[in-house]
Amino acid sequence: MAFALLPGLLLAMNPTANAAPPPVSVVSVSFEEGLAAATSHPDPVYSPTARQLKLRGRVEITAFVDTEGKVFDTVIVVGNPVLTALAVEAVKKWEFKPFVDDDGKPAKGMVHVRFDMAPPTAVATK
Repeated sequence: MAFALLPGLLLAMNPTANAAPPPVSVVSVSFEEGLAAATSHPDPVYSPTARQLKLRGRVEITAFVDTEGKVFDTVIVVGNPVLTALAVEAVKKWEFKPFVDDDGKPAKGMVHVRFDMAPPTAVATK
């Protein structure tokens, strides 16, 4: 018996041929756990405007981390708009040890980050 393959017939016979990869889980990580997992975490740099206005306050951000440990998105939870912009700029440069889910499989991370921001103080030098 001979069979002729028509376009699309192979897919009908093997429905997993074009199946999407399995979904990656997301783990929620506290500030303390995130800081412990961070391999690089530069602090926000005060802008001249923030310094001139002597802005201070708490900034909270949620950082979304891919399976490689890189921040790919952020959401501002609370904070002064000028300070949150500085904090987001810094957090986007953070890097983490890759996260894993409860089964030990690679997972994306949702890391809660907070900063208590105040203008840097000048230090007198001799």
